[in-house]
Amino acid sequence: DVPAFQRYESFHLFLQKATAIDPDARFQSAAEMAEQLVGVLRQVVALDGGNPPSAPSTLFSAELGASPDQNPWSFLPIPAVDPMDPAAGVVATVALLGSDQRQALLESTPRSPELSLTMARLAIDEGDLELAERELGSQEARDSGWRVAWWHGVLLLAQDRPADALPYFSAVAAQMPGELAPKLAMATCFEEDARQRAAAGPTANGADLGTAQLHDAVGYYSLVARTDPGFASASFGLARVYELLGDRDEAVSALQRIPKSSSAYLTAQIALCRVRCATLRGQAPNFDDLVASSSTLGALALENSVRLPLERDLHQVTLRLLLDGSVDTGAGVLIGGAELDEDGQRTALEKAYRSLAKLSSSPEERWSLVDLANECRPRTLT
Repeated sequence: DVPAFQRYESFHLFLQKATAIDPDARFQSAAEMAEQLVGVLRQVVALDGGNPPSAPSTLFSAELGASPDQNPWSFLPIPAVDPMDPAAGVVATVALLGSDQRQALLESTPRSPELSLTMARLAIDEGDLELAERELGSQEARDSGWRVAWWHGVLLLAQDRPADALPYFSAVAAQMPGELAPKLAMATCFEEDARQRAAAGPTANGADLGTAQLHDAVGYYSLVARTDPGFASASFGLARVYELLGDRDEAVSALQRIPKSSSAYLTAQIALCRVRCATLRGQAPNFDDLVASSSTLGALALENSVRLPLERDLHQVTLRLLLDGSVDTGAGVLIGGAELDEDGQRTALEKAYRSLAKLSSSPEERWSLVDLANECRPRTLT
């Protein structure tokens, strides 16, 4: 019930580990404790609105990918190999080998915790979840400490069981309160659990399932994104969750956190265009959203296969809002390079459809797009 502990969860976890009754459950060295404390302090600074300096983890890799549409388990960071493990050298070379060579090497290497975890990881990657479960249940894997909990969580995510995976990642977060990777994994669990609950439909009293989980996901995605903007997957996840909650402004803000230096920056700008044009929980975009989307799109250098669908969507939603009176005609205002009036937007939408038809991969798709172009063309007397 201490307010500071509720606000700064990682600080609370740090104190609990540092003062654990069992000496084996505490930090095992001053260096370990100091490293986690620095990570905790970075999170505290971020929660208070500051911009802590980036600091790569010594215990986890960077994220393995980032997508505005999903955050699969395969994108999560992976634990660093324990350098004290007897098979550490072998494990480090596994990724460089072909599957046959890799399997032969692993089978000829004496069993160890890291070897068992590596075999489990490879099994998960290859879809052999039963083998992964057996490996994680081995004595060697159980001897690896928090690492086996991490891979149990990943395995459960691969089995589409996010609610069951959450306690494993929570246990890792409790062991290493200064690390961001476990919190990113927890956010992923909350998001996926919310989606599964929502797919099940509303409760008997009409309440939306999954809303509480979405808010929990917001908390953890936001913490990671604020502490280290380099975690693009956290900003993408935060935007996705805010879209599900119907909060366009916060979704836009989340995507804007991804810095220009990030390899995901262009993808984030494309996602910005889509979010600003989307209807979220029945709420259509407004005039400012259309202008902002048009401005963002106009500044991007994109292939036609990417640009044209964005232009189509922008003109489509603008025309719809003009026709139903939600947006007024604006003299001299350009949306997607076209006048903000019915004829201007119809002409631009027609052009987008005809351009897409030229890129179509089949005659049927091309004919369909040409029909759409004819339907939306400006109405004339001829």
